[in-house]
Amino acid sequence: MNLQHFFQTIPEFSEMTNDDLDKLERALVVREHRDGEEFLRQGSGANDLYFIIEGEVEILHQEAGGHGEQVIKTMQPGELVGLHSLISHRPTSAYCRTKGETKLASLPMNAFNLLYQANSPLTHHFQRVIARQLVRDYRQVMSVIKSMIVAQDEKQAEQAMAQHVTGG
Repeated sequence: MNLQHFFQTIPEFSEMTNDDLDKLERALVVREHRDGEEFLRQGSGANDLYFIIEGEVEILHQEAGGHGEQVIKTMQPGELVGLHSLISHRPTSAYCRTKGETKLASLPMNAFNLLYQANSPLTHHFQRVIARQLVRDYRQVMSVIKSMIVAQDEKQAEQAMAQHVTGG
């Protein structure tokens, strides 16, 4: 598979030169996954940054005591997985599972650190890609928080109305 062509179709990578994309491609390990494969475990540290090439990845949270799971987000081709744990050096708060046949390209932590810390045009482009993914993630979290606040406000309003109607 020509990863350069794939990355050129993603706006965040479109600013990179062919030489930069070639360097990135050489650092990646591409693997195909079957439906339902877990590749990043909750509570473990991320050792790789994953690029979704084909298919989808579900980000899930296992509830305490193993009493069910909650799908947090379904990620699409072009998105990055494992970023937060990799840059924070903290255990993941969720786990990842492929949805359908999925192709992932992983960037090992040592290659990530080299790409992220070097002083080159590739590094600056890569840092912008990381920043844009973090902004998307932040916006999604804020959207969830806002919907939770609205739901809580509506619940409180309903409770107040019920108390008013019953004279309580």
